[in-house]
Amino acid sequence: MPEIYAQKLEGKRVADTNGAAIGYLQTITADFATGELKQLIIDPVEQPNRNIDDFRDDGEDVVRLPIEQVKAVRDYIVVEE
Repeated sequence: MPEIYAQKLEGKRVADTNGAAIGYLQTITADFATGELKQLIIDPVEQPNRNIDDFRDDGEDVVRLPIEQVKAVRDYIVVEE
């Protein structure tokens, strides 16, 4: 994947490989000691077409997807199902 500035990704739609909307990217977490990207923090759509409960922490309204699930970044971010 070519380099992309993280600030340009904020607010970008996140969908699975079938095109089902998951939500919109809020931010990306990183390990500042290693520089490794860790998670996408996503503001979910009201009724996602995919079970995202496994990716929510108790009491949080956001979805946390591991960075390894990112498959492509185009007009929207594609993540593994």
